[in-house]
Amino acid sequence: MAVRRETIGQVGMNLVWKQEWRPQGENIRASRTNGLPDSRLAAYMDYHPDAIVLLNREGIMLRVNRTFETMFGYTRAEVENKLAYECPVIPPSELPGVAERHARALNGEVVAGVETVRIAKDGRRIDVVVTVRPLVRGDDGVDIWISEFRDVTWQRH
Repeated sequence: MAVRRETIGQVGMNLVWKQEWRPQGENIRASRTNGLPDSRLAAYMDYHPDAIVLLNREGIMLRVNRTFETMFGYTRAEVENKLAYECPVIPPSELPGVAERHARALNGEVVAGVETVRIAKDGRRIDVVVTVRPLVRGDDGVDIWISEFRDVTWQRH
């Protein structure tokens, strides 16, 4: 019996998706392919109420959603294809926590409900709850992970 599996991969800096039909029980993993952009992933990201960042294993921000732009005040062009550790929304005091969550995500863990702080372009402090989880697994671990930021500032003040 064949099983359909949809996977998301990365070609250069572009996320792609493909459908695979594999015999049931065969190991299926994410792969890099010249498929089409995943419109469902784009729709999920662009209409999600939380700020979302997709990152690769090196910590490069591959894509951010509209809520990220609105919440933090940075355009996609200002942050995409840059190292997350150099992103101005992360206060220097929070970098160790970011590195720890990155390492856990690379090991396939889901890190949920972490309360932290980010800084908007206009200097506002934004209290957020972060969830980090693997999105794409490759041959040697997690290739792409997703970070979601829920603004909880209104609950704190």
